[in-house]
Amino acid sequence: MSEAGEAKYYEDPALWARERYVENENELRRFTTSIQLIPDTVRSILDVGAGNGAFMSLLESENASVDLVGLERSETAISHSICKSEIRSGTAENLPFEDRSFDLVTALEVLEHLPYGVYEKALREIERVAREYIMISVPYREKRVNVQCPYCSCMFHKNYHMRSFDEAILSDLFRTFQSVKSVKVEVEGDYFLGPYIRRIYRTVFRNRTSSVFPRTTVCPQCGFSEANYSDAPSTKPDVGNLAKNLAKTIARRTLPKQRQALWIIVLYKRVY
Repeated sequence: MSEAGEAKYYEDPALWARERYVENENELRRFTTSIQLIPDTVRSILDVGAGNGAFMSLLESENASVDLVGLERSETAISHSICKSEIRSGTAENLPFEDRSFDLVTALEVLEHLPYGVYEKALREIERVAREYIMISVPYREKRVNVQCPYCSCMFHKNYHMRSFDEAILSDLFRTFQSVKSVKVEVEGDYFLGPYIRRIYRTVFRNRTSSVFPRTTVCPQCGFSEANYSDAPSTKPDVGNLAKNLAKTIARRTLPKQRQALWIIVLYKRVY
């Protein structure tokens, strides 16, 4: 992965806009569900990958008695902080805290973004710093579909998701912590028969991409982004994407939507 491309993605101010979180019904549902899982005995929390502090801000309003510290790698995210508590600059694979420093360590929508090597170190670091509890939130059984960079043809997930999670994987994340509770967060999800329609589309057009290259996405290989390259190759929808847009319009008007578990939140307790 290109370090420059990755940095450009996480330093994009649009990624940390307040409305993406505090005005998003689904994100608020995920946050409030996470807060409800926090044990009453918890008095200190480290939020790893705190972003702009949206979760911490809501927690401050819900539980003022808890000492909060956030950790975030993106300086842009920190500069757009919307919480009162401190967000320190740092990375998940090298937490700048002593062993068992916090009653609870949270990592909400973080693990799916971590590349090989960083992911394994981050799990050990979270486990080291947590005194009693760990809380993890990740997309649930995500069926990842890639986009293709129009500049270098690299294929990747538009949100840099590196892996998918289910109960079996989550039950075995930590060596000294055991899962004690998990909750799936449901939202209004896919159209009825949606996965089958998309499978037919990809078969017909022999295309693994889910959409045109999103404007806020940065290619991890070459660093291309539509926002910064006015002279780049055209990314206008091709025939396949026009067909997909037509199918979406028909689906919106004719097919009912189903509720689906978009995220899973797991609380772990130290066992030794």
